[in-house]
Amino acid sequence: MEEKKVRELRFYKYFVVLLMSAAVVGGLAFGALIGVVADGDLSLLAGYRPSRPTRLYDIRGRLFAEIYRHRQDLTRYDRIPPEVLQAFLSVEDDHFYHHHGFDVPGIFRAAIKNVLAGRIVQGGSTLTQQVAKQIYLNAEKKRPKTFTQKIRETVLALKMEEALSKEEILELYFNVIYLGHGCEGLNCATAVYFDKRVEDLTLGEAALMARLPKSPVEYSPYKYPENAKSQHKFVLERMVDAGYIAGEQAEKIHTDFWNEYWGYFIVRSPSKNIRSERLDMAPYFTEYVRNVLEQSPEVGDELLYSGGLRVYTTLDLDEQRIAQDEMDRALENANRIGRNYAKSSGKAGVDMSLFGIHRLLASIVPVGGPVVTGLTPGQQLQKYMEEGLLDSAQILTYFNPADREAAGFEELRKVTRDFTENLNVEGAFISLNHATGGITAMIGGREFSPQNQFNRALFARRQPGSAFKIFVYGAGLERRVINSMSPLNDAPLYNIADDGSSWAPANYDEGFMGLVPATMAMAYSLNTCSVQTYYKVGPTPIVNLAMRMMKITSPRRFNYDPALSLGSSEITPMELATATAIIANDGKNVIPYAIRSVRTSGGDPIYSQERTVRDAIHTMTKNNSIQVIEPGLAFILRQMMIRTADSGTVTRGLRTPGEGGFSGDMAAKTGTTSSWSDAWVTSFNPQFSTVIWFGFDKSSVTLGPGQAGGAIATPVLGSVMRRYYNTIGTPAPSFKDRSDGNRPPHDVVPVSCDGWALASTEIKGQTLKPPMDAICGISEETRIYDQRELLMKELGITPEEIGGQKGVRVRFRD
Repeated sequence: MEEKKVRELRFYKYFVVLLMSAAVVGGLAFGALIGVVADGDLSLLAGYRPSRPTRLYDIRGRLFAEIYRHRQDLTRYDRIPPEVLQAFLSVEDDHFYHHHGFDVPGIFRAAIKNVLAGRIVQGGSTLTQQVAKQIYLNAEKKRPKTFTQKIRETVLALKMEEALSKEEILELYFNVIYLGHGCEGLNCATAVYFDKRVEDLTLGEAALMARLPKSPVEYSPYKYPENAKSQHKFVLERMVDAGYIAGEQAEKIHTDFWNEYWGYFIVRSPSKNIRSERLDMAPYFTEYVRNVLEQSPEVGDELLYSGGLRVYTTLDLDEQRIAQDEMDRALENANRIGRNYAKSSGKAGVDMSLFGIHRLLASIVPVGGPVVTGLTPGQQLQKYMEEGLLDSAQILTYFNPADREAAGFEELRKVTRDFTENLNVEGAFISLNHATGGITAMIGGREFSPQNQFNRALFARRQPGSAFKIFVYGAGLERRVINSMSPLNDAPLYNIADDGSSWAPANYDEGFMGLVPATMAMAYSLNTCSVQTYYKVGPTPIVNLAMRMMKITSPRRFNYDPALSLGSSEITPMELATATAIIANDGKNVIPYAIRSVRTSGGDPIYSQERTVRDAIHTMTKNNSIQVIEPGLAFILRQMMIRTADSGTVTRGLRTPGEGGFSGDMAAKTGTTSSWSDAWVTSFNPQFSTVIWFGFDKSSVTLGPGQAGGAIATPVLGSVMRRYYNTIGTPAPSFKDRSDGNRPPHDVVPVSCDGWALASTEIKGQTLKPPMDAICGISEETRIYDQRELLMKELGITPEEIGGQKGVRVRFRD
């Protein structure tokens, strides 16, 4: 018996020694850790800076966008209503005012559970510890879930309790805590969930948000309203237990709150996010700037998303707003026309490629005009099924053992729905200040959304159609094979290639005019004249000129055949805008950019695209390599494009009141691809170079008959220019106001009929001399008449009598 007591005493003695040793070692370690924290980690608190959004400003210093990952708007303690404090403290830390950084009973309960589980399964963190956790997370960008990290946070919490008052800790907490949907802090969350100010929060609203720190996703009222409702009641019950409110009061608050807000939450998108509601008046431009800054070594992720940078850009907010408004209106109209056409005949009706075959046959034999008689019986059945029987027939299959039939109906529904409901006309608008290269407006599609962020202004490669003719005639002028008034024969042309394939170009309006001057051929967009110019100059000079002006590095992007002259090679709106800006800039290089300068929140400059571009332009000027094309070529192309704007395919949409209604100076060229799949206009005035494009993302889908560049794009151009100059209160600039008075440069020589040619030059020992022959217009001797036109002339029938315009030649279709 005594032996047993001795063993027990010995055991207790060893246990006490072991416990004291562990206490000493633990105390020393804890003391050392506190010392480390006191010397190091506490500085994190002093150095803590809240996440601040980067703000973007336009050319006139107006704020138009903010960039951030998490929005954090600071809230002062004295703005927080008492019931908000009570709601959060009742569930997050009901002993907040009675501890010094950590809650011993709470930590003990959590520790037991964690030891038994072998991992952290429950937190016993106080509100102060949660602040410490967020401070570490912001400083180190990560938080390992380890016991060591927990100790670090606990020690920092102790130091915070020594250094700060309870009110200061609460203010920190309500500014750093993450409350879901991209919001750090109470101020941001109040705006996202209730669209109000912090000081206006009710107890019911506070009770909803008080549970969000525990699980911002699972308890989100937008994502899981049922969960949010049950947790809302839990918070109110905890407030009753804490003595903040009475039980019957809690029940009434809960019932009244959800009677008011249930419908509000369930109709909102589950993906609602502060980022989707951020200020952004030019989303495609903002995204472009964001990508540039994110990849810039001077800026990078951390500064961009939380450093409170001020980014001064080249955007003109007036032009951007007006362009967005006009594009939205035009897209809505084009979408209605395009979808209606696709539904009625483009989808199950006329194959538009047949018209090209018909034109080819018509150039050989008199086949007459194409006649569209309507849908075939099979197509009529498909249309009837889609519109009238699909729903009923599919329902019947659900009550019969007809799996294959049911699947067939479902597939038919899917095809129909995909084609008709997901069919949207897209568009792009890009505008440059050609004197500087600054991007003044950018629209990359009909709507910037998570599903539609592809920037068509920068990246969509589409056939430009006749807009490409500026390079065809430009190459002809540069190689001195034509002048601006050279006679070109607008007559039927038939081409047979070496492989036996054939091709016959036709004009947009399917008429022929005979001999016309090159300027008129460009203004009226006569395809046969463009093809003749192609044969005169050859494909290589055309491609070389296009590559230089559009800054395209690979010749593989161009097809070396006659269709090149009609714009069959794909380019982007930005590439065409750059080339147009070079013409507007007298042939000198233009480097597009968007960012003038980036400054820190303290005002220190850290990055500038503008400075980089200016340095590059200065170097090219000094090295005599600034000219992309000769000044004379830029001058002649400008005069030809002015003629196109004033009396060509651009004129009606640009000038007519009720359409564009713009009366200022403009140089432009339209483009339309076969079957009306793409509609373009490229243009410039003395201030802006602008390209506009419309089309479906699927290039084989037509916009509908007659939806040409002159019908869709030019009215937008005219409206934007007219409204812009009205908005800023200054008259549109004139080409006559140029420093040179719009006079020809030294490398241009005059030809008859007010035409121009490039002066003789020597290239690689070969002297190139321009042709001097010219015609002033269409003559009766060389004009090609349609028999119906001759009949009108013989009988004295005026164009107005058959629906034409006075003084405008009637163009007949076969």
